[in-house]
Amino acid sequence: LAVPVFLVVMSIYYTRLFRAPNRPPRPLYCLFLFMLALSASYLVFFQQGPLYFLPFAAVAMLCAILFNDLAATFVLTLAVAVSVSGLYRGNFHIELTFLTSGMIAALLVRGARRRNTIIRAGAIVGLVQALLLFLQQGISGVSPRDYLFIALNGVVYSFLVIGILPVFEYLFKTVTNI
Repeated sequence: LAVPVFLVVMSIYYTRLFRAPNRPPRPLYCLFLFMLALSASYLVFFQQGPLYFLPFAAVAMLCAILFNDLAATFVLTLAVAVSVSGLYRGNFHIELTFLTSGMIAALLVRGARRRNTIIRAGAIVGLVQALLLFLQQGISGVSPRDYLFIALNGVVYSFLVIGILPVFEYLFKTVTNI
């Protein structure tokens, strides 16, 4: 259900805003990023891995860096958040964490020209994720190790984004400033 909704929203959005024939097929690229995030989340879900292995902000960072379009990034982040939340049987905490992490990451890496900007954004996103975990769960039931791992999530995925960015530049035939 999530994939058709995502396709309809992205096609409506892009047919209204971009009618130039020379434009690359961004909706297809966004769909590829969406499927990548959903596949990674499904892998974590299927392996019954900890929630802090989920790529909360990675797809939003990639979309914001590659396309420099906040509206497309927010639509993609919303679609990923709703889909992964459905995968975890409507877990609102995961949806909220995906939305806030993705939006903050997109705002922080927008127009980035240096790699340390992406790493700094990942560190800030990790701290925001730890704060969200504290606000959602409180002190009871969450070990300090979980706070550490979810705080490191943003930093680890920022390094992953830096490493995989040239591959996506090649695949999407685009050039970034990084």
